Amino acid sequence: VYDRACLQVVGISTEVTYQSHYGTQSSTVTGSGFIIDKSGYILTNHHVVQYAIEGGYPITVMLYNGDSYPATIVGYEDDDSDVAVLKIEGNEFSAATLGDSNSIRVGETIYAVGNPLGELDYTMTKGMISAMDREITTTSDTGATSTINMFQIDAAVNSGNSGGPVYN
Repeated sequence: VYDRACLQVVGISTEVTYQSHYGTQSSTVTGSGFIIDKSGYILTNHHVVQYAIEGGYPITVMLYNGDSYPATIVGYEDDDSDVAVLKIEGNEFSAATLGDSNSIRVGETIYAVGNPLGELDYTMTKGMISAMDREITTTSDTGATSTINMFQIDAAVNSGNSGGPVYN
């Protein structure tokens, strides 16, 4: 699983700048994603690339082999699904096979692979499906709320794993 995941999982980073009482500051926003088509389409979470969308910041995608690519935002949904699709140039990438979350069951073993903390590239954790049909309500910066239906896992998932896949 890990050998295949390393060819499909990507690290995503955006260098953002902002004004503080110290002047212009910068920080890096990191997350994960995974290749869903051999031509370079990548699935991630909207919140991983939200600052890039809002501020027009460039997005960089890093592969396991060390190659980096500029990415363009193809589309996103920020409300109910928290998904975004990116595109990098190329045509021979290893794409993940998407599963059917309706067919998974509580107790199944899963593996999460991602880029936790933006520094621990390609970390894999093991766990299981803990529950199905968990409805999580989130509140945006504007005060709008949305509810997302998801499955729960007990594998360790840290900041920076957002947007990465879960393998079974």
